[in-house]
Amino acid sequence: MKKKSLMLFAAALFGLVSLAQAQEASIAVYLDEAGTTCNGQTASGIINGSVWVNLDGAAAGGITGAEFRVDPTLGYNGEFFNGYTASVTSDAPIIFGNPFNEGGTNVTFTSCQTASRVRLMTFQLIDMTERSDVWLNVRQHAFPPNYTFQCALLTLCDDPVFTKVCVGGTGSDIHWYSIVNPTNGAASDCAPVSVAEKTWSEIKSLYRN
Repeated sequence: MKKKSLMLFAAALFGLVSLAQAQEASIAVYLDEAGTTCNGQTASGIINGSVWVNLDGAAAGGITGAEFRVDPTLGYNGEFFNGYTASVTSDAPIIFGNPFNEGGTNVTFTSCQTASRVRLMTFQLIDMTERSDVWLNVRQHAFPPNYTFQCALLTLCDDPVFTKVCVGGTGSDIHWYSIVNPTNGAASDCAPVSVAEKTWSEIKSLYRN
């Protein structure tokens, strides 16, 4: 009876966490410039992709910028993969750093961006032909200018404050990922990595054995 009650509680908690996550904004990396594809094969070792902000939650009213990095790894939390060249073209007039190989980037617009989806940049990755399951992981800036915010983040349109809003987790946490040359069923859901996924796995561990 106790186990059944705990399972019901866990299911309710899982539902609440999922709902909370679904209502938040995300910084999303895609394997096409239109921002629709999160899994794909390279063509001659080249990926032409894009990074978008999907607005929701605290950022639903609009943003003026974003701060994040993209770590390519071989598999989930695998070895960092640096055997490629990366070039980016910003949709915003102000950009500092390359998210793929300079520890992160700060992107700033000169006016409030209020569309439900805002493209931050397009990118090209070259020389990924020989690799499978390369994850493109969105994480916090490796050297955040403001150490109060250890997270991938967005800035809102409340001039002159420009409130910062965290998306995803902190440190090495993966906020979003796409997979280049996926194998063996590896796939991205084209959605933020939910706190619920970790929470649910921890809950299920209570019922092993």
